[in-house]
Amino acid sequence: MSETSVSGALLLVRIVVAGVALATLAAVLFAVGAIAISKAHGLMLVDVLTAPIALVVYGGPPLLAVGLAVRARTAAAAAVAAGLTSLLAGGLVTLGGAPWRFASWQGGVADVQTGLLLGTLLGAWPLTLLGTALWRPLNREED
Repeated sequence: MSETSVSGALLLVRIVVAGVALATLAAVLFAVGAIAISKAHGLMLVDVLTAPIALVVYGGPPLLAVGLAVRARTAAAAAVAAGLTSLLAGGLVTLGGAPWRFASWQGGVADVQTGLLLGTLLGAWPLTLLGTALWRPLNREED
């Protein structure tokens, strides 16, 4: 494998997209943790034992978006990573899972949790798989 140089603009896009994807990951995990603690009225053993599963289910799409952004070698691949990250962040805000909506969760925590679960399983994961499938051929550099 040959080492390829990355242009300054592409490097900046990769860093920004990876940062947004990491922020989305943090927001998702905050929402899931805060909802679990609110429902149980404190931290319980079952929450600790199911935390790795929640990390994979809820945090998987943003983590994969980080990977796509960091490993993008072409502008088209970076654009796919940016689009996927934008959709994931927008979906989180649309579903009411953004951290600034924390005060509104107190009334209907179960509704927010159900919305996040359905949004993740029916929206985030399929979009991530589609984005990854599009990203792979676009990330190949011509020799």
